[in-house]
Amino acid sequence: MAFFSSFREKADSFLNSDTSTEHIIPKTRNELFLEKYKLPGNEFYINDCQCEVSFLPPHFKTTGHLSSDVENIDPLNVFSGKIFLSPRFLIFEDSFDHQSCVFTINISTVRKMERANVSSLMLVLTLYTGVKLIIKFIGFSSKSNNFIVCLKKCLIENIPVAKDILPMFVKTCYSEYMYHKYIAKDDLLELNSPPDTGLGAKFGYPGDPLVTKEGVKVKLWLEYFEKHGRNLTLVKNHQYNKLIRVGISNPLRGEIWEISCGSFFKRFANPGVYEKILHTNRNGASQAIEEIEKDLNRSLPEYSAYSTEEGISRLRRVLTAYSWKNPEVGYCQAMNIVAAVLLIFMSEEQAFWCLSEICDNYLVGYYSKSMYGTLLDQKVFESLLEERIPVIWNHIVKYDIQISVMTLSWFLSLFNTAIPLAFSFRIMDMFWVNGPKTLFQVALAIIKLAGEDLLQATDDAMFISMLRTFFKSLEDYSNFQQLMKVAFKEFSVITTDMVEQRRSRFRQSIMEQTIKRHNKYNKVSDTSSTQST
Repeated sequence: MAFFSSFREKADSFLNSDTSTEHIIPKTRNELFLEKYKLPGNEFYINDCQCEVSFLPPHFKTTGHLSSDVENIDPLNVFSGKIFLSPRFLIFEDSFDHQSCVFTINISTVRKMERANVSSLMLVLTLYTGVKLIIKFIGFSSKSNNFIVCLKKCLIENIPVAKDILPMFVKTCYSEYMYHKYIAKDDLLELNSPPDTGLGAKFGYPGDPLVTKEGVKVKLWLEYFEKHGRNLTLVKNHQYNKLIRVGISNPLRGEIWEISCGSFFKRFANPGVYEKILHTNRNGASQAIEEIEKDLNRSLPEYSAYSTEEGISRLRRVLTAYSWKNPEVGYCQAMNIVAAVLLIFMSEEQAFWCLSEICDNYLVGYYSKSMYGTLLDQKVFESLLEERIPVIWNHIVKYDIQISVMTLSWFLSLFNTAIPLAFSFRIMDMFWVNGPKTLFQVALAIIKLAGEDLLQATDDAMFISMLRTFFKSLEDYSNFQQLMKVAFKEFSVITTDMVEQRRSRFRQSIMEQTIKRHNKYNKVSDTSSTQST
């Protein structure tokens, strides 16, 4: 809490506002397309088609006739939906529940395209992993043929990427290392030199691997990769989502985080950009860099790596690179906490792109001078608390407890300054997959589980003390599991649409308060300058 004390005055100033609505400019079809499938900004929609997709694994016992193989696929493994094409990606989402079969496959991973000699129009794409992706087109043949023509052009344009970039990139993926070491057991990778999986590989990952059943998780993820692809060819389904809920193997966590949020594709599309930013600005100076230096030694001091030059240097480089990439944001307190957690599980380059995704897309306006994004979400959280746990809300109102001042740090740090580090990354597992609604679900679960004690508090100090006691109790794994259960089962009713609707309701008033505060500050500054002259 002490770390975020500088935010409290801002929170008090901004959070007392009336509700109103704001006109939101509708996003274009292409913007919605990129946002939904978390594609790099230079991608764009080309074509789409109704189809059925299925897969033949590398170890599939072939009959020697492709047409016979594809016609004998188990119907339970065939998924109907829509396939989309962009310059560098094939995207599919099933039409049943949008979770049974979903993939975003980079076109450079396609090694061969052929038509199956069957009655219907069918394509077979052989991926670099050996998996065969079967696409059976549905509907008008003219539309299907047009899709195929566009796909062929994209395949040709991606040949240089397949030759020059893909081989080096997959060597940075721990899933590739796992596959070749434990499944293929070959020498295609330098098995004695696994990719950088963060500071945790050297200084230890938080938590007890026996308690968190690390060995079981490794086995489960290996089985998933063998059946459903890996890294740039990964297919997501209900089992994938279940594995996320159960937990990710520590060395693999960084890769799954970046796949889930889309920064994986941006890193692939921008090789060398992180290093180039650092090199270009190696002698640069800015106010952001000065602020970063002040906060480096306050970043997760409980984790041993941040008591060393190696840990501090990694953190400095990531935060500095982002401040140069996005000078409008530069640096804001709490970014150091988030980046410090990322670096436990991933390389600097991975952390740089993940941090960019958080600041630029996931939590817009959180890490800015006005912090309007997080202040807006505090208003949203209060409205959800009033609706979902009215007993606690009425108690808070009765004693004029400023709950937003306490919860502000939860949202800014993604709970990493509140919940024990040994378990807080499990919340980030869910955050990357489900988005910002995760923050509201967890915050509501905390208030509910601590509710009986919180009802005894009659002022802010007592309220904070009760919460600290609750967070201390989460060091017991069973208590943390209970928190996860309440957050993602009981409060599963908190949806992304619900959060967005409430943001729209409160956005205008928060922005007006932000502008009013800014103008007042400028007026005082101008007056001071005039008097000094």
